[in-house]
Amino acid sequence: MVSGIKSCYYCSPSDRLFLPQYTVNITLGGEAFVVQLDTGSSDLWLNTTGRNLQFTNTTDLNITSFYGQGSTSGWLSFADMTIGDFSVPGQAFVNAVEIKDMPSTFDGMLGMSFDAVAVYRVVQENWGTEAANALARSPITNLFALDPTTPNFFDVQLARAVSPDPNNFAEGVFLISQHDDAFQNITSAPMLPSLSSQHWSLALDGMTVNGTPFTFNASRVPGVPTGKVAAAFDTGASLPQIPIAVMNAIYESIPGAVYSEPYWVVPCDAAPTVVFTFGGQGIPVHPLDLTYTQAFTFPSGNLTGCFGSFQALALDPTEFVGFDLLLGDAFLRNVYASYNYGNYQPNTTFDGQGPFVQLLPTTDGSTMHAEFVANRTAALALLPPTLDPATLVKLADSYDASASSSASSPDTSSASVAGALDESTSSSSGSTDSWGKKYGTTALALLGANLAVGVVLLGLTITMCMRSHSQSARDRYAPVGARPFKMQQGDEEERTQLRYND
Repeated sequence: MVSGIKSCYYCSPSDRLFLPQYTVNITLGGEAFVVQLDTGSSDLWLNTTGRNLQFTNTTDLNITSFYGQGSTSGWLSFADMTIGDFSVPGQAFVNAVEIKDMPSTFDGMLGMSFDAVAVYRVVQENWGTEAANALARSPITNLFALDPTTPNFFDVQLARAVSPDPNNFAEGVFLISQHDDAFQNITSAPMLPSLSSQHWSLALDGMTVNGTPFTFNASRVPGVPTGKVAAAFDTGASLPQIPIAVMNAIYESIPGAVYSEPYWVVPCDAAPTVVFTFGGQGIPVHPLDLTYTQAFTFPSGNLTGCFGSFQALALDPTEFVGFDLLLGDAFLRNVYASYNYGNYQPNTTFDGQGPFVQLLPTTDGSTMHAEFVANRTAALALLPPTLDPATLVKLADSYDASASSSASSPDTSSASVAGALDESTSSSSGSTDSWGKKYGTTALALLGANLAVGVVLLGLTITMCMRSHSQSARDRYAPVGARPFKMQQGDEEERTQLRYND
């Protein structure tokens, strides 16, 4: 049976920046839902408002999850779930009754990690481990546990739009228990063990920038081999979060780039060569994934700037453990990844073959720069004139000062620049364990995305969610007060309170 799939842009609650989200259709309790596919979390939560669900059970156990921007709170419930051709009876999920500052473009999140966070732990604490193992597993591990004959892996290839037209999308892949025909050699790729039983985290061998190796500091994660660092894989995070020294190594190599804390502002034609190595296998990052465009509305007119997609990891290292860097969609679009659970069971160490990931590069290092030039040139043709980084930063700073000096005045002429400059954040589910808190991510402008989903390659439909109607790239202007240069006073304090998924 073929199930629908949607991919759309997440319009942030502030309508500032636009974030491609990867979503899949599921049926739960007889009702259809669109949920974000998230390898960085474990639980399923849903907004069931207006739905007539057929529950198999309900409870009075309350579960609250915190997000990079917003939160959800609701009751632990159970209902039959279907995804593709797979059915899971009595799947545990959070029936959210309070949802704050979440996008309206999807109905919830489908965690694709391990039984490590809120649902399992709440059941374990209240009803015991035996009940948790039987009732509270995450959807994907529950699916595999119900049928031991089902190969316990799923594959993901995140798509990248190759046209500046927001209505044109390339097909990606999400398969359960089956490899895509074009990537059957994934079985020969190195088997990269997950470094944690709580989330997908792999040992990163190293990184080069324009052919020059970068020397990472020693990993702060126990068990990581000497000379390597731990990289978390998270499809729910649009932009990678990396140590500031790594970010600087990427963008300070670009002539004319300017660092305006906490971002690098770069020339729009910048295309450094960045290669990550896992298991001895080099994975080039497409230049389209290293920078993004953003148009702004200044009182004097519309202008365009470009920014580094790989962001600084501004997290307290004493609280955020289990990874050294987080590789989100801007990296994951460059690989076909197979996530295999091995002999995974909750609350166990891996004596045999534990969870592992196999990767195949999908970006051709010999053609990516020509592709970048063609795509970026076409995209900029739809946008306002570009400014060089130094001029753009200076102009934005001058309007910052103007907005600040007139903040106490009732003069409405400053309306177009009102509001402090900050970064929009995306969200993923939270927990109270040492995996910590999730760092919010800014939007990747003009980078489209979609997935084909199912036990076999399923159908594809596209929805553009821009204030409830489709818009062209030329309409995607953020007011100057929304530009991703500097955080509003107090943002850094708020960020340290964000919880990560696992």
